Amino acid sequence: MSERLGVRRGFGSGWLWVLALVALAATQVEAGKRGEPRSDEIPFDWQGEVAAGKWIEVRGINGSIEAVRGEGSEVVVRAIKRGKRDDPGEVDIRVERTAEGVLLCAHYPHPGGGMNEECENQSVQNCDVAVQWRIELPEHVSLAAYTVNGSVSVENAPADVNLVTVNGGITASAAGAAEATTVNGSIEIEMRAMPAEGAGATFTTVNGDITLRVAEHLDANLRARTQNGRINCELPIERSGGSSRRRLAGQLGRGGPPLRLDTVNGSVTIEAL
Repeated sequence: MSERLGVRRGFGSGWLWVLALVALAATQVEAGKRGEPRSDEIPFDWQGEVAAGKWIEVRGINGSIEAVRGEGSEVVVRAIKRGKRDDPGEVDIRVERTAEGVLLCAHYPHPGGGMNEECENQSVQNCDVAVQWRIELPEHVSLAAYTVNGSVSVENAPADVNLVTVNGGITASAAGAAEATTVNGSIEIEMRAMPAEGAGATFTTVNGDITLRVAEHLDANLRARTQNGRINCELPIERSGGSSRRRLAGQLGRGGPPLRLDTVNGSVTIEAL
């Protein structure tokens, strides 16, 4: 009996060791697909000139976007692609010069194979790779930033900003005009100028507060609305008809381009810088 057990133990130990190696290999392969978390990350760097008055446009899906005023004369973009279960190398960041300036877009793989070539029609399709962006803006260059799952933060932008996300908050301060849109998140903006006559500025969210700080003598036609919240305006305003605690319309300063602030579940606050 002991001899048989000894043989079994010897055979079993060797066989279990083989199974362990096979299981480990399978686990490592599966980790690259959907199993254990990965620790992979791939950096991306781009630096180049953008003419004064033009735009740098950044488009992502997963990941936050951060921008600051730079010290040099060129736009500097640093990004990190990270994947928990998917290979960050599957996501390609492409740079394209356009009539408006420069476009940087994160391209995700197509479910059927190959790369999705259309920047505006990207989809993660169960790919969990996130791209974290950081942009340095030179003087007189505007920023357009778009993501789906992530926050957008802009500090002391030298010109105009147009910021969009779906699941995330937006905070920004800009020397020029600003626009911001999200669905699930609050918006906090410092804006020192309005866009050109007729263009206006719009800040919208569904689930979140809106806080807008503007120059005390801003000239604009204001309309602010909420369904579940309050509106507080600390600036002098010549109110028009129909104003209530959930709706405010009127003229700031001498009036001017439309200024729209809309939320569903949240409050609206307008303050002077």
